[in-house]
Amino acid sequence: MRSGFSLGITVLGLALMLAAPGVAQTVRKVPGHYKTIQAAIDAAQQFDTVLVDPGTYVENLVVKKNIWVKSSRGPYLTTIDGSGKDSVVWMELAKGGIDGFTITNGNATWHGGGIHTESADIIRNCIITGNRAPWGGGIYLFGGSGTVVDNIIAGNIATQDGGGICYGASSGGGAEIYRNVIAGNRSSVNGGGVFGNSSNFWLQFHHNVVSKNHAGKDGGGLCAETDVADLNGNVFYMNTAVGNGGGVSINNGYALTTLAHCTFVGNAAMTGGGMCIQDALNLRISNTIFWLNRASAGPEMRVGMHPQFPAKVDIDHCVVQGGQLSIHVETNSTLTWGAGMLLSDPLFVDMVSGDLHLTATSPCIGAGRTTTYKPRVDFEWDPLDSKEDIGADEFHPHVYLAGTPKVGQPFAVRFVGPAASPVFWGISTGVNRRSPPLSIPGTGLLCLPDPFTVLPVGNLSAAGVLSIPVQFPSTYPAPAGFLNQALIGTTLTSALEVWVQ
Repeated sequence: MRSGFSLGITVLGLALMLAAPGVAQTVRKVPGHYKTIQAAIDAAQQFDTVLVDPGTYVENLVVKKNIWVKSSRGPYLTTIDGSGKDSVVWMELAKGGIDGFTITNGNATWHGGGIHTESADIIRNCIITGNRAPWGGGIYLFGGSGTVVDNIIAGNIATQDGGGICYGASSGGGAEIYRNVIAGNRSSVNGGGVFGNSSNFWLQFHHNVVSKNHAGKDGGGLCAETDVADLNGNVFYMNTAVGNGGGVSINNGYALTTLAHCTFVGNAAMTGGGMCIQDALNLRISNTIFWLNRASAGPEMRVGMHPQFPAKVDIDHCVVQGGQLSIHVETNSTLTWGAGMLLSDPLFVDMVSGDLHLTATSPCIGAGRTTTYKPRVDFEWDPLDSKEDIGADEFHPHVYLAGTPKVGQPFAVRFVGPAASPVFWGISTGVNRRSPPLSIPGTGLLCLPDPFTVLPVGNLSAAGVLSIPVQFPSTYPAPAGFLNQALIGTTLTSALEVWVQ
């Protein structure tokens, strides 16, 4: 479900400041100053930036310094190709980051086909695809505390665990993984999308879209055999597992006390189609949707796996298809069915295609419990209202894509908001947002840079939805990007960056 995600937006709750006061920084350009990225890395000093112009670079990078490696124009124009040799990027004993590349064709014999990191690195605004490794086909996070944000991690393979991402450490540490699209990855054992297997390693996993991943054992979308500190605001769609937990399998959830504002739709497994909680103490699930998940036992959820490892779950203000009959509770485990539970259809825009935005008539709107959930945003960074909705999507005026914009192929620009609202669509050929944004009182922030065009495109339907068919001619000079934003009623949506491929 690519809808609504903008790789250009990077609002890090915690920013890594590489430059110490008084330390000179050098920008080392590739190919302007150096023929290869590795040559620039080798020449770089602490706190430097290696800035890479568009092109395809057939290299396997090793970074052991506190530096940034960035592309000048983003991942659709700049590729690092590992040529089937080991990890494409290996970061060790560094506290830096990599930003804005397509990272592909890695084939590691051990960990991290796309990226292997052993430090507090930031991986952001990258497309990590077509990589392979026993553990962590796309990314392997080991030790320290890494951050993975605003990436597309798709089509990677692990012959053991963690098709998209594998994380862990031998002596503690943690990772924050948020605002990523993790799709179409596969593992032979656990964690088709994401896997973690280390004690004393915490995971903050929030505001991600996890779809169509597959695990040969447990956790089609996510398998956590480690402490989980945060599992909020995620979408789990059509993930599959041969064993347990089509969407999520929590095999050690003692640090996980709340799960809120998630959406589990169309996941499948042997047991616990949506979610399998193998062991957890006092987990509270709120404001979450479980719908059309499939399993022979516990199609929507399984609570507990072994009598000697009990799970205790309280659930309230959720939509659960089939109610309590769709949840399998193991002997000695307990499920407390709380207030505000619904069994009615969430009324998504288009569930079959994976568009899990709420329509204006959804029973989920305003039906959630007021929580202490932070940050106060949904999975696309739209603000939560004072009366929260159920699910990962907070009903709010929004513009997003339905389909992939490729030349010569149709896709749709889609708008959602209050029923019958007029829609004005703004388009700019620039991809850099207006800085600072122009504040329009009572309407929001205008982010489009000048010049831009505004088109009246009609009114939303009674369900609060409008789709505009778009097709770029085969002669269009792709890849190319542009920004768009909409005025729906009297509200400006967030800006959406679109890349035509």
